[in-house]
Amino acid sequence: MSSASPALFRYIGVRILQALPLLLGVVVVNFLLIQLAPGDPTTVLIGDYPAPEEYVRQVRAEFGLDQPLPTRLVNYLGQLAQGNLGYSFANRMPVRELILQRLGATILLTGVAMALATVIGILAGVWAARYRGKATDGVVQTTALLGYSIPEFFLGQILILIFAVWLGWLPSQGMRSARSTATGPAATLEVGLFLILPAIALSMRYVALISRLTRAS
Repeated sequence: MSSASPALFRYIGVRILQALPLLLGVVVVNFLLIQLAPGDPTTVLIGDYPAPEEYVRQVRAEFGLDQPLPTRLVNYLGQLAQGNLGYSFANRMPVRELILQRLGATILLTGVAMALATVIGILAGVWAARYRGKATDGVVQTTALLGYSIPEFFLGQILILIFAVWLGWLPSQGMRSARSTATGPAATLEVGLFLILPAIALSMRYVALISRLTRAS
């Protein structure tokens, strides 16, 4: 184990270094696509009502929109390197604070979905392998194909319609009820109920992948 550790860390380091140019390329392409898209960002900042030309120039200068594209790109990359992700005008707060505000719920949902996908995927793959070539195997394989093919957002809408709207068994959105005063185990149970539908929708693609990999192994 000790002899393999340096090679493992070296491999991880090389992969990280290889990913950096790719990440930089994605950031640059994303910036250029937004900058070259039709329309003027100033219109969004000011609004649709007529504004004096002097005020328009002031807003453009304030946000650096009057500078050449290469200069804006360099400034953008410099701000990213300092951890400044910009300001969300829709939410009226810095983007970094907005991400941190929602990070806990995102990690919780992703963790539950991945745990669910791992357990169900391995069990389904072992079950399919045990009955390889039989009807049970066909059902598992077909279900895995459907789960991999359906987009998460579409599956989520179907689950909401069935279990939240038609049957009324589960909540359709949010993390907790706005009127809830539950604490302790009751609060945990409430959060768990809100997690069921999004976790299932997010995990189905990975259930399909893990079950097929398990069956093949």
